[in-house]
Amino acid sequence: METSLLRLDRIQAAPLEREPFDYTYVPEALEAAALPAIVGDFPTVPAGGSYDVSTLDCGPAFARLVEALGSDAFRAPFEEKFGLDLRPYPFHVTVRGQVRGRDGGIHTDSKDKVLTGLLYLNPVWTEDGGRLRLLRNGSDIDAYAREIEPVAGNMVVFRRSDRSWHGDLPSLGRRLSLQFSWVSGEAYARREMAGHRLAGWMKRVTGRQFR
Repeated sequence: METSLLRLDRIQAAPLEREPFDYTYVPEALEAAALPAIVGDFPTVPAGGSYDVSTLDCGPAFARLVEALGSDAFRAPFEEKFGLDLRPYPFHVTVRGQVRGRDGGIHTDSKDKVLTGLLYLNPVWTEDGGRLRLLRNGSDIDAYAREIEPVAGNMVVFRRSDRSWHGDLPSLGRRLSLQFSWVSGEAYARREMAGHRLAGWMKRVTGRQFR
């Protein structure tokens, strides 16, 4: 299993933060030398919204990254930090390549998710919007405990709960990210995959957004 793309030392050393909810932030979680190839092999994402990675044509460096994220070596530090045995939970990866002005509203994620992670790949980011904010409540986007720039392998992983509020200010354009989650059952992963496949087909046929 390919794990050399990951900075496992940084991932292991990153502390578990408790406020405003349980999360760990890992700046530059990928090897800097690997980033250009990963970005170059980022799949073509036909429209806004999330796509199940299995539905996309990924280049070899990007495919190796996805494989590394599904490894035992990557999972283990989060089991230790969050005090969880994640082995029973299916691992699910989606990809975003574009953001739309309406994306990024305050939310807590589906209750089917146990842990959620976001990994950002843009080489640079100059917009005011589009930076992930970990929020203190579900109503004020400016009440944030941490703001994460969506660049250079920055990664955040958090425990999904009824107070794991997050979101970002609106932005437009190309923002490269992966969302990975350990989910509470195979049924969730199958449902999500089916939904992403259907939405992708409808986007290609009609040009409209459905997710």
